[in-house]
Amino acid sequence: RLTETTETQPSFTSTRGLYSALRDHQEIGFISEQEHDLLERAAKLISCLVTRRHHYSIEDLLRFAVDESEYLAVIAANFDGAQRLANVQRLFTLASRFEQSGNHLIRDFVRYVEEFEAIGSRESEGQIDEAANAVKLMTIHQAKGLEFPIVILPELQRLTRAPAESSFLLDRHQGLTLKVPDGRGRLVAGTTFTTFEKRQLWREQFETMRLLYVAATRARDRLILSGATDQLSKLGGKQDSWLKSVWQILGLENASRSGIVDINAQVHVQRTLNLGLPNNITPKADAIVDDKSNFAESDSLETIFPLLRSVDPERSRGTHRLSVTQLINYQRCARQYYFERVLQLPSADELAVWNNAEAPEPPANLTAALKGAVIHRFCELYSSDQRAEDCLRNSFGEVVRLRQAELADRLVEIDTEVAIKELLPLAENYLKSDLFARVERARRATNGSSNSSPASDVGLWSELSFRLRRPLGVLSGVIDKLLITKNGKGEIEIEIVDFKTNRLSTSIPKNSTAVQAVNTSVVKGKRGQHTFTQFAFNFDAPAARIQAVATAVSIDDAVRSTARDYQLQMQSYALAIRELLPSLQAATIRVTLHFLEPNVEFQLTEELLSQTVCEAAIDEAILQIISSSTPEQFPVKPALHCWSCNFRRVCAPGREWLKDYRSAEY
Repeated sequence: RLTETTETQPSFTSTRGLYSALRDHQEIGFISEQEHDLLERAAKLISCLVTRRHHYSIEDLLRFAVDESEYLAVIAANFDGAQRLANVQRLFTLASRFEQSGNHLIRDFVRYVEEFEAIGSRESEGQIDEAANAVKLMTIHQAKGLEFPIVILPELQRLTRAPAESSFLLDRHQGLTLKVPDGRGRLVAGTTFTTFEKRQLWREQFETMRLLYVAATRARDRLILSGATDQLSKLGGKQDSWLKSVWQILGLENASRSGIVDINAQVHVQRTLNLGLPNNITPKADAIVDDKSNFAESDSLETIFPLLRSVDPERSRGTHRLSVTQLINYQRCARQYYFERVLQLPSADELAVWNNAEAPEPPANLTAALKGAVIHRFCELYSSDQRAEDCLRNSFGEVVRLRQAELADRLVEIDTEVAIKELLPLAENYLKSDLFARVERARRATNGSSNSSPASDVGLWSELSFRLRRPLGVLSGVIDKLLITKNGKGEIEIEIVDFKTNRLSTSIPKNSTAVQAVNTSVVKGKRGQHTFTQFAFNFDAPAARIQAVATAVSIDDAVRSTARDYQLQMQSYALAIRELLPSLQAATIRVTLHFLEPNVEFQLTEELLSQTVCEAAIDEAILQIISSSTPEQFPVKPALHCWSCNFRRVCAPGREWLKDYRSAEY
């Protein structure tokens, strides 16, 4: 009986395909009866898909899989269920278009999606169903022919006609007229020109009123018109804006307070003035002195702007998905994270530019992101039986091919030979390092072959992606290299390696981690002695000045200073290995940052890699990100990364710090 157990044991531990494992799940041990029922349902679903794979189109097969698995009901229960449902419909549309582009198989579509994700591209969100509880932002021309229960027309105070001076006017019925020189350096207009100008003003006025009519008639139940003015008396002048036109048409010239205007028995207009006290009403002196509660209420945004309500962060509801890169970017500078992730500045084409990583660097015209991708691929593919230059050239060609759509017209500017010459020193530094020797020993220990995913055995893995569930969200990342080896005592040792291709600076400021104070401006109102907190994203307002003093440091100090920026990343990797590989809980974990220029290694201490410390640091960072919403909650951390920050023009503290840094350096 002992012999039978020994012979049948490999069937439980050997690696098998997903489909075969699902079909034979009854033969796999350590699975509960409830889980067997779920596995049986999954096996039947995949069997149905396999049966129909040659008879259904890609779109129909996707729809069948979604319907049979009841996936739509699952995603609809999320807080953003409407958007997720729209994204699934978007996937169906993409599958249909892909199939119509040629004779493609299912594996072609899967490969297309994998390569699309590998190059970091993003597809546009799906259109939300009109029945969903959502707000649509549309232009007037886009809204033609549509109706909505509630329509909001904002910024009615904008001028409907931009002032423009023209020296000629053309009328299709009466011809052309010009202004003529008066001999004193000016142009004068005659009667015909004045007549043409009046007719043009009338046409533009009629066109603007037509647009206002089109916009207003989109509302089915309620129409909200919003505008701003510093004085109500100015609304009775020339009708050069929609706000003045509506104000005068409704006969509100003498209105000084909020109220209801009855147009007819079916139409009523609610007039709301929320900019403060009107001009013809003077507040009582005793009220100003005694009623301090009114002052606090007037300073409240909820009182002044009743439509603006603060949204509490959802910490327990929903699923927050964050990447390791987002965590270290937030740790480096929270304000930079706010600009890039929350406000999504500056433009759509520049959203992918983080720390100016997409700026081409002469003479090879390689971007920092492309350079890092090539070196990472080289470190993944190289073995001792290859020539370094050949492997580097193959890695370069593979990365460029995968990013061909992303590079677009930049591709012709890249000089391949110069690029190989520029990248070769980084590759040679890696081959001369002690890390490469450890990698080769791990490769020889496994005879060059490892399982597709780490287990309790020794092995070597590259570009290992993971998803780690934490109480506040899901954290994802990619480990460059993972080495699992045994020491002389037979104990398991784990080494996590992350390659860094950025250059190290030996000029580090003393106050590089200073934090900006809360930036809030206070202004006095014109009426009375009220003070109002300024409500604007005024990042150029005066802030606490941060002095930057540059000092020359050694390369070791520069490495330690740079490694602090990546500490949270390394702790995330260490925690992922401990959580996702429970069989290796007792193993010693070592995390190595390998800077290829220069060839230097840095390892975190064991105290920073303990499970308790890693969990506390990661959970605290996630909590700060999901709890922050206002600019004050994203403080500025000026440092050397301000040189390459893509949002420097809207960050006054960063510009001031760089100015002081230049002065201190010279």
